[in-house]
Amino acid sequence: MRLRSPFVPHRGPWGRALGRRGWQPCPGRFGRAEEGVALLEFALILPILLMSYIGTIEVSNLFATLRKVDLMTRTIGEFVGGAPMPSQQELDGMLKASKVVLMPLDGAGVEIVVSAVGVLGVDFR
Repeated sequence: MRLRSPFVPHRGPWGRALGRRGWQPCPGRFGRAEEGVALLEFALILPILLMSYIGTIEVSNLFATLRKVDLMTRTIGEFVGGAPMPSQQELDGMLKASKVVLMPLDGAGVEIVVSAVGVLGVDFR
C-alpha cells in the first residue's frame, strides 16, 4: 500500500479534493446513479438541434424562392424591354412565359405591373 503525504489531498474521479470521508455529492444510491445523465442531456439539447436544422433548411428555401422571383422579374423586364409597344395580350403572354422560371413554385397569384415602356421623349410610331 502506498502512503500519501498529509499535505497533498487525494483527488477524486473529477479532480476534486477528497476530505476524510471521501467525495460524496449526494447521500444514498440516487446521488451515485449516473446512468441516465447522457440521455437527459440529449433530451434537453434535441429540440434546439432540431430547430436549428429545420431553420437552416427553411432559410435555404427562402433564398431559393427569392432568387427565382428575382430571375422572373428580370425575365419579364427583358421581354418588355425587347418589344417597342407591347399590347395587353403580349404582356399576358410574357407573364405566362415567365412563370416557367418559377416552375417548382406555384405562380397562381403572380401579377405583373408595367408602369412605363420606352424612352422618355422618344416616339416609336
